[in-house]
Amino acid sequence: MSIEAVEEGLTVRIQIPILDEEDEVQDTHLENEDAKLVLKNLERYHFCSRPHVSLALMWHTMSRVGAVRALDLRDVDLQDQHVEFRHRPHADTPLKNKGESERHVAISDDIAELLEEWIEKQRPDTVDEYGRQPLISTEHGRVAVATIRHYAYKFTQPCRYKVACTEGRDPDYCDATAHGKESQCPASVSPHPFRRGSITHWLRSDVPSHAVSSRADVSERVIEKHYDERTEGDKMEQRRGYLENI
Repeated sequence: MSIEAVEEGLTVRIQIPILDEEDEVQDTHLENEDAKLVLKNLERYHFCSRPHVSLALMWHTMSRVGAVRALDLRDVDLQDQHVEFRHRPHADTPLKNKGESERHVAISDDIAELLEEWIEKQRPDTVDEYGRQPLISTEHGRVAVATIRHYAYKFTQPCRYKVACTEGRDPDYCDATAHGKESQCPASVSPHPFRRGSITHWLRSDVPSHAVSSRADVSERVIEKHYDERTEGDKMEQRRGYLENI
């Protein structure tokens, strides 16, 4: 039965907004304490592996998957301890905000040492189809976005970095522990909540939002609306600390 409640052709004229993942309202994020455990597990059992380097770099720089994937060897300065994100759309490594996403991001001593170990001892010495030397390389060239996404789902499964499954499942009989099924785990997270948790951690650590904005390549408006998981109580206590120092 057709009700004909609106005039014919109206749906054609309605512009449906297309949102990026980070612009959508999401509550999921990886807590800092869990992220520490995830990275500690990788350091202990998968040290300097491709998953370890990928996820550690993502968490530390607050970067998107595509930005980490886009890094070349030439974009890493171990002496000055920073990485450079460059928009190279014609070579299959665009950045989300194009040229505006280009930036230098400082890295810690620990990340610099990890990258040095990866580059000197573990990194497959390959080039991609454009003749570039990717930082996160595989035996076939540059790592795929889907592969890094798989790392996030796999290594944020609680049964891999905690004593037991938080869902009460037996890992030996859980379908989500099978290769390629990790995203089916209700407690694991994709790279976006991983990045979201990192941004929240930096904000809770009293890093000004404008500094987080520049480092993470996300506007302060978007940070406030979709990334800042601090409660009003958290914000109050941070303001109290500033006032006590005046």
